Amino acid sequence: MPGGPPARRGGKGPLIAVLVILLVLGLGVGGYFVYVELEGDSQAKPVVDTSEDLEKAPIGCAMLEEAEVAPHIPGRMDYSAGGANPGTGQLHDQGQCTWNNSGRLAKDNVRGAFVIVTSYVYHANHQLSGVDKAKEHMEDQVRTGVAVHVEGADEAELVAQEKVKWTAEIVVRYRNVVYSVTYSNQTEGANVKAGATTLAATAIGKVVKAHED
Repeated sequence: MPGGPPARRGGKGPLIAVLVILLVLGLGVGGYFVYVELEGDSQAKPVVDTSEDLEKAPIGCAMLEEAEVAPHIPGRMDYSAGGANPGTGQLHDQGQCTWNNSGRLAKDNVRGAFVIVTSYVYHANHQLSGVDKAKEHMEDQVRTGVAVHVEGADEAELVAQEKVKWTAEIVVRYRNVVYSVTYSNQTEGANVKAGATTLAATAIGKVVKAHED
């Protein structure tokens, strides 16, 4: 009809423009807070560096062969495996082995001697690498130790044996692997420190060689 009200055009345009602006601002602000939260998490939970960790190493009786121990045990030798717990995953692999001549002393006319080896292969968790755990072992468990040189080891400690002069313990670390070698020999003139050092170097040398190969 002539004289009627004119048709309204573009009534929704300004509203759409406002919504678009609000959406862009919302995405920007939301993205900022997501970034801040992620950045905070990355700082609160740093990634553990496991590049120096070895996955496996010989443990228990696998550390040393009979022919490597025999020269340190007078007379004939027996051995027995202690506890072995490979593949514990989140904690560590552990094993133990003992060589001795205790059952043959009278027949062979020799003095008592034994070698006990204990092994640990530490694994990383969300806080510490295996190397960190192995270092903690050296700090916490070898409190009375004196630093000594053992070829191939990152750390080596001679543990004091105040009451038993014919016994020596050497604890060595290579990366996340820790070996303890206790050597006792009541034969007069036996150099137990040198014997324990030699056996520890032999054991840790196998780990180093396997890693380098």
